Formats: sequence, C-alpha cells, structure tokens
Amino acid sequence: MDFESGYLIISVFVCFFVASYSWYQEARGSKYLAFSSFLAALWVIAEAIKKNFAFYDSQLSAEIMRFFAVILLPPSYYIFIHEYCRGRVKRKYLFYLVPSISLLVFFSNPFHSLFYEGFYFTETGFLRLNFSYYFWFIHVPYSFSLISASLAVSFLTFLRASRQDRKRLAVLFISTLFPFLASISSTLKFFGTSFMTAYAFPVAFLIIAYSIFRYKFLQTNPVIYETIFQVMTEGVVVLDKRNVVVDANPSFLKSVSMAKDEVVGKNAEEVFSKWGQYVGKYRKVDRAHDEIEVRMSGERRYFSLTIKPIETGDGFEGRILIFRDITYQKMHELSLKEMAYKDPLTQAANRYRLESEMKWLIEEKENFGLLYLDLNNFKRVNDSYGHETGDKLLKIIASRVSSALRETDLFARVGGDEFVVLVRNVSEVGKIKERISEVFFEPFEIEGKIFEVDCSIGFATYPKDGKDLIQLLNRADLRMFEDKRKRKMSLDEFVS
Repeated sequence: MDFESGYLIISVFVCFFVASYSWYQEARGSKYLAFSSFLAALWVIAEAIKKNFAFYDSQLSAEIMRFFAVILLPPSYYIFIHEYCRGRVKRKYLFYLVPSISLLVFFSNPFHSLFYEGFYFTETGFLRLNFSYYFWFIHVPYSFSLISASLAVSFLTFLRASRQDRKRLAVLFISTLFPFLASISSTLKFFGTSFMTAYAFPVAFLIIAYSIFRYKFLQTNPVIYETIFQVMTEGVVVLDKRNVVVDANPSFLKSVSMAKDEVVGKNAEEVFSKWGQYVGKYRKVDRAHDEIEVRMSGERRYFSLTIKPIETGDGFEGRILIFRDITYQKMHELSLKEMAYKDPLTQAANRYRLESEMKWLIEEKENFGLLYLDLNNFKRVNDSYGHETGDKLLKIIASRVSSALRETDLFARVGGDEFVVLVRNVSEVGKIKERISEVFFEPFEIEGKIFEVDCSIGFATYPKDGKDLIQLLNRADLRMFEDKRKRKMSLDEFVS
C-alpha cells in the first residue's frame, strides 16, 4: 500500500468519526459539521475507488459520488462555520438553491452538456470530465465564495473572541485554510489534473478531530459565550492559574471605572490593589460567595462576589470572578435597618437596638455598664408649652448628650423622657456620667424661650449588677430613682 492509499483510508475513518461524534452534539452547527464530514468521506471514498479500480463503470460511479459531495459540501461547511461562530443561519435552504440546480444540471448533462462536455482518462487511469460553462461560471465561483466566506467568518470571529476561545477558533481557521488553498490550486491546476480539495478537506476534519480532544471542540459555542460575556449585567473577570487577568467584560470595567488595557494582562493583586483585605483573603480561594464593601472614588460600594474555578480535562486552569453591584440594594437595606434601630424623633438608638447590643455583649461575655437617664421637669414643659415644644427640647437634649459620648458608646431612647447610655468600658462609667451631667448645666433655648431641665442618672454594670437585660435595667432604674430622691431632698433643704 502506497502513501496516498493509506492517507485516503485514514481520511475516511477520520471523516466518519467527526461525522458520528458531531451528530450527537448539541452545539450550534454540529449537525452541519456531521453532514460535511460525511460528504468529505464520500468524496475520499470516490477518490479511493478511482485510484484502485480502473473499470469504466467503477470510475463513472465514483465520479458521480464525487460530484454529489463536491456540490453539497461547500454550503454545508459554510453553515457549520457560520452557526458555530456567529449564530443561527436563517433560510438555510437558500444556500442549497444553487447546489440543487447544480445537481440537476449535472445529472441531466447528457441532454445539454452544460456541466461537462465529455470525459477523458488521465495517464494514471483516472476518469476526468471536460467541464463546460455551468461548471466554470456558476459552480466554481459559488463554491469558492462559500469556502472563502467560511475562512473570513472564522478569522473575524477569532479576532474578536476572548482569549479562552481563541485556541479553538485558531484551529477552526487553520482547518478552513486547507480547503481554501486547495480550491485555488485545483482551479488553477497548480498540481496538474489532481484535485487537491479532496485531500484538503480530510486534513481540515483531522484538525477538528484533534480540537475535539484537545480543546473540547463543539462543547461550547464561542459566539454564544462571547455574546453572554459582553452583555451580562454582572461584572466578570477571568484569571489564569498564575492569577493574571485574562479577560474582563464591559460591566466590570464600567463598575470600577477602568479601561480594558488597565486590567487585562495585569496580576489580580495589582488590579484590585485598592480593595485592601479582600486581595489577601481571596488570593488562593477557588470557590466562594460573599458580600464585599469597598471605597471607590470616595464612595462606599457594595458587591456580591462569586468565585468559581475553571477546570478542564487538563485540570485547574484558573478562576472566574463574578461581581454584582448591590450598592443600591445594600444602601436601601441599611436604611431600613437604620430605621428599625433608630428613634424617629431624636435619631438616637431605640430600645430594640439597645437590647440587641446588650444581648450580643452578654453572649460574648464582655463587661459593660449602663447609665439610665430620666429628665426632671420635662413634664412641666410639655404641659405648659405643648408637645411640639417638648419634642424640640428632646431633640436638643439628645443632640447634646450624643456629642458628649464616645463613638464606642451607644445612646438610646427607651421611653418618653428616658434614655440609656451603654458604656463598653466599665471603668469609664463614672467619667461618662459626669460628662452627661455637665450637659444640663447650660439651659436650653427654643424659639427665644429658656428652659432649665436636668436629669437623674442611675447605673448598673454587667455582670456585677445583673446577668441579663431585665436585671440590669431594673438595677439601673432603682439607682436612677435613688438619684432623683437625693436631688429632691437637696432641693427641699436648699429651699427651707
């Protein structure tokens, strides 16, 4: 067996393998790849018959088989390329209109000789046709234009594809290049009467067969994933195994106000250098789902972050980071939470917030103190000047007391004129009490009227004065009343 015969036999097996494999795949264009491979197999079988059987009937049957494949292969291959690279082809039947006419002209040729004028035998014993006008001016230009279009579509898709798809598309472009060059050589007879296209298409399918195993060809469609990648509202960043950014979609670039060349090709730690703790936290994490808070352009932003690994048959290839901007939802959530935790009149914390903080500190077994404040003479203000004035007075008092506290202290309104201060450091309770008392040394002015209001303060500490919330508040309340009683006694003594 010579090399050419061996090549033809291997080509038949390769074409049938690609045809059978492609037929059962769901990727766009896979059925047309299967049909193209089948036609290429028929073409190669015809060439094998012509090479090994010199009988006239065998040569003629092989020539009919060959032209059946020659006529139908270009439109089938083009539809495969277009659907795989760009999407569904509408009105596919139009691409088979000229081939259908070509088949009709070919099989009815004895009545008009438009496709071929006759036939002859080459020196090697091959039966060849003397082609006529229809072949040269209709069939050849149409078939060559489809192969050229296939090459152009694969190349243009390669240029705009993301990096992770470029290997598959490069293979597709190279595989299409062989039939394109072979068509030119056969038409211009660079190799004499040999039709190299018959040998080129099996090479194309052999390359595709390699891509099936190496790059999971037909398991994805570049056009589908590229379109999704570009239009996703979530920001997507693709990292390789070295933590270098391979690609980033427009949504991510817009959300972080960065250009693509500032991101792609850079190490992730450089791209996210301003994201502080999260860089180290997720440096080697392959799977995660979290909410992160970052400052960008002086503003607080919130993102939902999902990390997923990229795994192929060769193992771990990198990671995909998916960012969803949840700033609006988060701010709304915080606003609702703030409303649930705040007293609407004074903007101090409410009783629910106080109870939550105390419960958490008790669970954490942290010591803390409470100061229980009750305003003196406030009821007189309400009765004499009305509730509107009383509300204004409460706002001013709350503002003054808050300004006397530290950031770690919690100031809450728990009743009409009752407030509680939660002090995280027990040793500071006495000092904070003095600060609050000083707030009332200066009278309060509302619309030109002067009001003198002071407060009685009781205190309790955890765990000395109680083990739970109720015990602590009761203890502080008792001491507050004791303070109120002493103030009254002092006042009575002063008056008498």
